[in-house]
Amino acid sequence: MSARAADIPLAVELTLRYNDSPEDVKLLVLRSVWESSGISTGGTVTAETIATFESSGRAVNALSRAFILLSAADNSKRSLVRKLRERGFAQSDAEAAARELCIAGYINEPEQISRIASILAERRLYGRWRIIEELYRRGYSPENINHWRNSESLELDFAAICAKLIARRGGLPPKNDTAGKRKLLSYLYRRGFSSDDIREAVRYIAERGDDSCDGNDDGRDITYDDTCDDTTDDI
Repeated sequence: MSARAADIPLAVELTLRYNDSPEDVKLLVLRSVWESSGISTGGTVTAETIATFESSGRAVNALSRAFILLSAADNSKRSLVRKLRERGFAQSDAEAAARELCIAGYINEPEQISRIASILAERRLYGRWRIIEELYRRGYSPENINHWRNSESLELDFAAICAKLIARRGGLPPKNDTAGKRKLLSYLYRRGFSSDDIREAVRYIAERGDDSCDGNDDGRDITYDDTCDDTTDDI
């Protein structure tokens, strides 16, 4: 038996020669499976090991497709497994491919979460809880999401982000527009902002004397824009 690096990263190509066959047999297997077999080049391979290699070959096929998916967009481990399953790969093969990619660093969930969260906060003007909801929807692990929530999310000024969103939606409403205030409060909660974020945002707008607050003596009221498009595009 001989082995060489395959064209697919994280895989090797094995060349097997059976005693009763004049032709060589080539197999693609996961590099980790090959290394864990402990078989050196030129060594003898048992039938059990060959079966393991053949099973690993199916995981290599999933791995090849996984690289294509990763080249198109970020994927969590869970979302990648789901997409591979949707393309006809067995659960075990999809999980094996995703596991190899995580170990090798091709899938770095904390890094992806940090990048996606920044985009959602700074461009989409999402609050902390809406970002967390979106990260769960994309399949990131609770452990990595909690790490972001308890560390990096604390560096984001969600009150300022909330104030920017209020200004973008038309600023503060007239004091007597009770229905408008309720609608925007509901909207801001749906966008993931906490009561403290909203309270600080309104105070910030009032202290700044934003032009969009014309008609409000105390700056404590908020407005709502019914034309808002609250859809979420993939990043």
